Amino acid sequence: MTTEGKKRQPDFFKTSGFNDNGVLAKSDGTSLAGHIRHCLNVFCALQQALPILPAVSGKENFFELLFFSVYLHD
Repeated sequence: MTTEGKKRQPDFFKTSGFNDNGVLAKSDGTSLAGHIRHCLNVFCALQQALPILPAVSGKENFFELLFFSVYLHD
């Protein structure tokens, strides 16, 4: 998938010095960092695909709340 013309979000795990020390999030061997990264990618795709969600939900901070829900869910 190309991100041409789209601003790519910085990778928190690379920019923060986070050390993925093998903490697993899934029984299939997915690391916690990999799982969160995947969830945040889904969040970004949802935000781009459905920017109307804050208006539909009646919550101006819909995406902020969703971000923290996704990021902190494990």
